[in-house]
Amino acid sequence: MIKDKAGKQMEALTVFQITIKYFKDHMYTKITENVKDIDNQICVVYVFTVPANWDYLAVEFMREAAIKAGIGSRQLAIVSEPEAASMYCQVVNSHLHDTQQKNSFETQFKSGKMFMMVDLGTKSLWQKMEIAVEKSPYRDSVNYSKQKIHIMPDTFRDLFKPTIEALVEHLETMFRQAELRDLKTIVMVGGFSECELVQHKVMERFGRNITIIISEKAGPAISKGAVLYGHSMKL
Repeated sequence: MIKDKAGKQMEALTVFQITIKYFKDHMYTKITENVKDIDNQICVVYVFTVPANWDYLAVEFMREAAIKAGIGSRQLAIVSEPEAASMYCQVVNSHLHDTQQKNSFETQFKSGKMFMMVDLGTKSLWQKMEIAVEKSPYRDSVNYSKQKIHIMPDTFRDLFKPTIEALVEHLETMFRQAELRDLKTIVMVGGFSECELVQHKVMERFGRNITIIISEKAGPAISKGAVLYGHSMKL
C-alpha cells in the first residue's frame, strides 16, 4: 500500500497502473496528431528502464502494472538502466578521456574488457544541494530571484564538494573489492556526469590508471539507449 500526503491509502500496483496508462494514452494522442491510422497494438514498443538493483519480483511488478495499463506483453520490454546506457554508448560518437590516448572508444567495449557504468542522476544531487544550502554557512550568500538561484562561483564549488567527495570515496571503496581489481574502464552517464567539477575530480583521482569515458549528452543516455533497445527488438 502507498499513502498520499493526506494519509489516504491505495495499492501500489494500482498507482503504477494508472500512471503508466496516463503516459501511454498521452503519448498515443500526441503521435496520432501527426501520424494517422497508427495501430497502437502493432506499431508501438514500450521499453521500461529499471534500476540495476531491482530484483525479479520488482521487475515482474512493473511488468504486471504495464500490462494492466493496456500494454500488450509482446509490445513490452524491461531493461536495466546500465544496459540501456551501455547500448547508447556503444553506438554514439562519444568523448574518450584517456590519459595516454591509445585506446579507442570501440575497443573498450569490443575487446571483452570489464568496465563500470556509473550513472549519476541529478535528482538526489539537488536534494542534497537543498540540504547543503540550508545547513551551510553560505545560506545568506545564496539569493533567490525570479525562480532562479544566484550563487557565487566559489560558493557553488563548495556546495558541490561534499557530494563529489562522497562519490569518489564510494568508487574507491568499490575498487578495493577483489572482483573489480582488473577494472580498467569507467563509463559515466547521467546528468551529473556532464558537470565539469565531477569530471575533473574523477579524472584527477582515477585517470592515471583507468580509462574514463564520458558519453556525449550523458544526461539522456539511458532513455536514448532504451529507444535503441526497442528498435533492436523483433516483434
